[in-house]
Amino acid sequence: MDSPFFDRKYELEKGKKLLSNEKFDLIIVYGRRRIGKTRYVKELTKNSKFIYNMGVNSSYNANLKMFQNNCAKTIPLIANLKEDYEIILKNIKESVDVLILDEYPYMVKKDDLLSSLLQYFIDHEYKQTKINIILLGSSISMMKNLNSQQSPLFGRKSATIKLEPMKFWEIQYFHPDCSFEELLEIYGITDGIPRYLESIETPLWNWLENELYYQYLLGDEINVILNMEFREPAKYFDILDAIAVGKSTYGKIANFIHMKVSDLSGYMRKLLYADLIYQEYPINDVIRSPKTTHRAILKNGRYYLKDNFMIFWFRFIYAHYNEFSNKTLSVDVIKRGYNQYLGYIFEKSIRQLMFELHKMDNIGRWWGKINRVEREIDILAFNNDNLDAIIGECKWSNKINPKSIMNSLIEVEPHIKYQKMKINKNYSYVIFAKSFTRKIKEFPNLKGEIRKVTCYNLKDLNKIMKILIEK
Repeated sequence: MDSPFFDRKYELEKGKKLLSNEKFDLIIVYGRRRIGKTRYVKELTKNSKFIYNMGVNSSYNANLKMFQNNCAKTIPLIANLKEDYEIILKNIKESVDVLILDEYPYMVKKDDLLSSLLQYFIDHEYKQTKINIILLGSSISMMKNLNSQQSPLFGRKSATIKLEPMKFWEIQYFHPDCSFEELLEIYGITDGIPRYLESIETPLWNWLENELYYQYLLGDEINVILNMEFREPAKYFDILDAIAVGKSTYGKIANFIHMKVSDLSGYMRKLLYADLIYQEYPINDVIRSPKTTHRAILKNGRYYLKDNFMIFWFRFIYAHYNEFSNKTLSVDVIKRGYNQYLGYIFEKSIRQLMFELHKMDNIGRWWGKINRVEREIDILAFNNDNLDAIIGECKWSNKINPKSIMNSLIEVEPHIKYQKMKINKNYSYVIFAKSFTRKIKEFPNLKGEIRKVTCYNLKDLNKIMKILIEK
């Protein structure tokens, strides 16, 4: 039995609109492994007559035979036909509403004849029918390549649907009785990946102790993901390890893995294309506003791993891989470093909540040099059509003194520019922490102007999470 289906409202609406339009559509659905692509398509097509086939990492003939067998489950006469994609595709066009080809990259890995045949049938036969074809895949690179000019399917798709991880507050769907702190601990391992969220049990540390021994989730997952994307994944593995431990610039990554900076760029481009890493810039440099309409000046970028599961694995599993392989890695080793790690996870989750709390157009981070000293703030949010802006700080600690935090943040305010231009924004401030010595509601800036300050502690965050999930 399938697990309950949560959220994905936008993606479902988009998919259902395509399937109900009484004409042929080719829909490409992709996203990282375990993101819920198959579950999404099953929900999308539950009231349709469909053929479902999952590709396997095997030979061309093995995939063809499996395809014929799966087609025959819905259209029995296909079992008696010759094993030939062209013959099978010709005999299904009037018999089903949807043809679902899951893990399509495996079906064309050894021989891409199938894509050429689909091109022919789309152009000459399927366009006159109401059949829909949905192609799914976990290899981000190969699924993106379906949209390239080199692909036989170029120009044939009706829509591309990329499934992203669920937002931090949405993991309550899977663990509704957990507090904010417990959810953050879970998020630090699973990100918003539905299959991982289903696997986790609470109490978390009891589950993790069991997982370190049996290794259902943490064993080969990283290697499987990399082997989907790259023929020779070893160097990519080293780069991901470097980024996971905090090497965020070209120079630092290259030094960590003993590679020339000039040799690194090709690997980085492929990791970006495969959606395993992302590049971040100070948010005020990236976004244009009415008074900053010239091109973005992007020179100060940093690189980060895309999801928490991979960060956790490299920091806590790979760092102790001998013990993990021998099933002797103690959960206490992870506990000792986990609270510090959650500081980064806390920042990431709060930036997501900021969109729900304040509805600002642009939310990200800021960093730069002030009097030749590198400074950074966790949150900078601002609107495009007015001068409202928010500066924020996240502290995963107890008994935080907000006045001390404000003294530091206020120093940064005059130095924030937007596309190299100074704009007098109407700043307010937010501070997030486990608890405060005492909350404050306002604070003067360096000019003596009073700034509004909002302090959120764990009690406040628990309330916010419940409000969001009940919307």
